Amino acid sequence: MKNSSVFDDFEVIFILLIFVSIVLSIAFPIVTIRTFEGTLEDRIVDQGNTFLVLKNISNGKTEVFENEDSLLFWKFNSTDFVKDIKPGVIYRFKVNGLRIPIFSMYRNILSFK
Repeated sequence: MKNSSVFDDFEVIFILLIFVSIVLSIAFPIVTIRTFEGTLEDRIVDQGNTFLVLKNISNGKTEVFENEDSLLFWKFNSTDFVKDIKPGVIYRFKVNGLRIPIFSMYRNILSFK
């Protein structure tokens, strides 16, 4: 007869996967925070989602960013956020996330000054 333990192998693996998923979902946004100086090139509104095209001053590259609320970073002003950014003005942007085209993922703007 097989000895029974409090957890069998499947339960231990399942609990570890849940723990790792929780840790990564919290750590990923934090470790991908970046700041840069840039200007607003364009605004795109697509099915209620707002995207901002920003040009990085230091490298001259243009990239699309999304503007979403973030519970982790206590950002709940994404609607007001868009109207405050003016084209041609240089701002210091704080962003997080990664641009992964295959998953249609964009970096999120957390703040600007």
